[in-house]
Amino acid sequence: MIASNEEFTEINYRAIVKQAMNTHLFVGYEFKGTECHVIWRHDVDFSLNRALALAKIESELGVTSTWFILLRSEYYNPLEVGASRVIEKIIDLGHTIGLHLDLSAYPDVATSSELEAAVSFESGVLENAFDISISEFSFHNPNSRSETFNDVNVGRYLNASASYFRSAYVYASDSNGYWRFNSIPETIREAEERNLCILTHPVWWVPAPLSPFERIKRAINGRARYTENHYVDLLDDNNRKNIGFET
Repeated sequence: MIASNEEFTEINYRAIVKQAMNTHLFVGYEFKGTECHVIWRHDVDFSLNRALALAKIESELGVTSTWFILLRSEYYNPLEVGASRVIEKIIDLGHTIGLHLDLSAYPDVATSSELEAAVSFESGVLENAFDISISEFSFHNPNSRSETFNDVNVGRYLNASASYFRSAYVYASDSNGYWRFNSIPETIREAEERNLCILTHPVWWVPAPLSPFERIKRAINGRARYTENHYVDLLDDNNRKNIGFET
């Protein structure tokens, strides 16, 4: 099911969250109640700034969600000063931080105990950096290898990528910036009395309509501009010449 680009805007994101609020209670993975609820999750693959934009929308509407952060992203570094401040703002809005684990960084991990050690190591970095506690993780770019780790609990961590959250819940995602299966709004509408698990990737939700690739380019180019401006400002702040720079 291919969506129109107009569907993936901040305005429509706000509308989708409000739609879910009308029928479901927003909860975290620790929820033990019986009310009809939704676990609203984000895998932050490309852009922390897009994550903060959506986190603000949710906060304005009075809900919170779980944001899975990559420690080994090719597109952002959560430990950079600027990036850390963005994550801190998401935390300050009351949201929960989880770990988004790239299993390809651990080719020798073959058992649940080895996986727990990898999750513990990366979670520990984020926990120490942001003075938080992490209890959930999800897999980045899930594949046949990650699917072999299908238990809901891996040691002391909850595996948000476990198939349980697709079988016990009505599941929908915005993967790749279009509706590969049912759209999120349609899924919410059809599951008014069933529990939901919704996965979004913040990079797909932008101020104005763009194609999926244009949305990715927007994040990449924004990152490049940030890096260039950081260098320009560094030299300017220290009264050094920036030879070749044109204003």
